Amino acid sequence: MEKKAVLKKRNAEETKSILAIYDEEVSAASAVPSTSGHFPLFKRVKSTMYSHWSKRYLKLPEHRRD
Repeated sequence: MEKKAVLKKRNAEETKSILAIYDEEVSAASAVPSTSGHFPLFKRVKSTMYSHWSKRYLKLPEHRRD
C-alpha cells in the first residue's frame, strides 16, 4: 500500500503521466530481488484504477428516451 501512496503523491505533484511514474517506481524497486515480484502489470493497475473512477460517475442511459 505504501507504493500506492507514493504513486498518488507523485501524480499530484508532478506533471508526468501515471505510466511514466509507475515505470520509474517499478524499475527502482525491481533492482532489489525481494520486491521485484510485488508489482502487477500496468495494464492491470490501469483497469483497476479506471473501474474505481467509473464508480464516481453516473452511467449514461442506454437510449436517449430513458
